[in-house]
Amino acid sequence: MDNNNDFSIGWFSNLKSKMTMHKKLLFKLQGNILLKVLILGAGISGQSCVRWLNKFNCSVHIIDSRKLDLPNVEWCYDSFETEVNFDNYCDVVENFDMVVVSPGLSPYEGKKNNFYLIHQRAIRKDVPILTELDLFFLALEMQKKNDEKILAVTGTNGKTSVVSMLGSLLTKLGYDIQIAGNIGISLLQAYLKREKDKKLPEIWVIELSSFQLALTNYFRSDGSVILNFSDDHLDWHFSKEEYLKSKLKIFGYPIVQSTPIINSDEISLRDKISTHYKKNNKKKFKEAIHFGLDQKISFGVYSKETINEQEFFSTHDIERKQIPILRLSEIEDIGVQNHINILGCFSMASLVLKNLEELRFVSHVFKIPKHRLQKFFEFENLEFLDDSKSTNVDATIFALNSMLDPIYLILGGDLKGQKIDQLVTSLKGRDVCTFVYGKDRDVFEMAFRKKAIQCLKVKNIEQAVKLIKAKIASRSVRLTRKEKILLSPACASTDMYTNYAHRGESFKKAVFKTFGEDQHA
Repeated sequence: MDNNNDFSIGWFSNLKSKMTMHKKLLFKLQGNILLKVLILGAGISGQSCVRWLNKFNCSVHIIDSRKLDLPNVEWCYDSFETEVNFDNYCDVVENFDMVVVSPGLSPYEGKKNNFYLIHQRAIRKDVPILTELDLFFLALEMQKKNDEKILAVTGTNGKTSVVSMLGSLLTKLGYDIQIAGNIGISLLQAYLKREKDKKLPEIWVIELSSFQLALTNYFRSDGSVILNFSDDHLDWHFSKEEYLKSKLKIFGYPIVQSTPIINSDEISLRDKISTHYKKNNKKKFKEAIHFGLDQKISFGVYSKETINEQEFFSTHDIERKQIPILRLSEIEDIGVQNHINILGCFSMASLVLKNLEELRFVSHVFKIPKHRLQKFFEFENLEFLDDSKSTNVDATIFALNSMLDPIYLILGGDLKGQKIDQLVTSLKGRDVCTFVYGKDRDVFEMAFRKKAIQCLKVKNIEQAVKLIKAKIASRSVRLTRKEKILLSPACASTDMYTNYAHRGESFKKAVFKTFGEDQHA
């Protein structure tokens, strides 16, 4: 692998050149000075970029390595190509003023249909590589208001839960908010819609993946959180160090400036964030807001407190006065696994609230997002849970630790280079019967059988559901305790499904078809 894989090398190699790049692009776009732009990837993100750039007299050339049958390509009036090997464009990169890249493309050597050669050539020829995230901030700068608040969330697990909760909470409190990013609607897509309606939001609540952050050259926010961090997406980043480096950009890039929201229970991550912030923040270090369940924390933070023999989530005001926010008995139905997410949500909200006591009146807004440990069906003594959004091993371990046995666990797909040792350890000795499918099912089967963990290899989720029903029906004695049928794959979905949502809906459909014939869902 080439040693020049640092995303910051070349035309925009330091703070001064990055800020210069930002100002130059603003000047040219505002002056409608012709810019030739190469866009890699014609998905939702790429299409949004084209639509926005076409407002400024840009000449756009968009390519995609997939054969795409787009229903309408009127948004792209210059050129559009599919079934393209990106490497073929390596020698013409210097003909463009910038390259805008899809977050799905890794800049590392060896990935099929990657843009490694384009990336390296662009660096040598001083052609900036930007992302949709960069263009989004250019769009905000051109509004010249700069009075919007930006709250940014990333992490290996829990991003969507926290963003969904935070959006609901702030909406209930009367704020005009917009959720966007790695959650249903892209940032530029949301921006264009809001601009058309002539009503940009007061607060942007954005979910960001490491893919989106990795190549960005400009990012700012009022508050940012990395909820947690564990091995994931190593097939994209190729190392845990690069993965973490990408996540840390959420605190501001190239200038670290946002208020850090820190999960104190994640001790190693907490220390890494503090080190990063102190090293890179050239101004006064902003006092972090901490939250957690296990670590004892005080002043200005959220924690679990016992008041009059009842457990509360609470915070402390500037005078260290304890403010109980939410009685835990009020949220029993969302599961203890979501408690840390709620505290993260409170912490983010505190950055925009005038009075923290407002939080007392909106606790009822908390709901579990689709496909995140979502209980969607009960039949006799069986509970069916869709945790399809668990696309990594840690998320599946988290799900297992949040519930009692017995469990029928369906998992599998593309492991993306993850190790499963910790999952094996968490399953050993438990009353869990596993059903493994997909690209890496043999990896699971071999590891599980070696440790005497019940395991059946199946073709797909549908077959797993049928086998579970058969196993339950064949028992001579019916259990009196609740049994869980859990889809928590620990893997990416794209070996067999469009995305995790498609996988989750396929699971539900199989459950209703198999068990719904006895009782209509």
